[in-house]
Amino acid sequence: MKPFRFNLEKVLKVRQVETMKAKQALASAQLASGQAWVTMENCRKQRVAFEADWEARRKGRMTAAEWSQASERQSALVQQEQKAVDILHRSLALVAEKRAELEEAERKEQALTKLREQQFEAHEYAERAEEQIITDEIAQTVRRTHLQQKGVG
Repeated sequence: MKPFRFNLEKVLKVRQVETMKAKQALASAQLASGQAWVTMENCRKQRVAFEADWEARRKGRMTAAEWSQASERQSALVQQEQKAVDILHRSLALVAEKRAELEEAERKEQALTKLREQQFEAHEYAERAEEQIITDEIAQTVRRTHLQQKGVG
């Protein structure tokens, strides 16, 4: 019998490459998300530290110019933190998108892998059936020969 050949092998290889690329894209998105988290945390810490320092300085004497400058700095830190939060939200959404793409790629690959396994099992079954037919024919031939030698046939 012919050796097993899966007709969709090239398609399966493409699906495997797509799955690998989807895994890499997800890992990249997760890395970017982690970096966005660190940036957001650093911005928050800067703002909290500045506000604590500003609170301590407000208890002393501050000129109007110092107050204005501190207020502008605090506002800039809040805006910087908000931008970092927005970037983090976008990166988390991208992670979710890449995770969904990976799941879809894995589903497509698994479907082809299962089909290949089913076709291989069918091929093995047919091969065993063919071998059984040959074995049965040999057994019948041996029996006929044996019976003919005994003079029964």
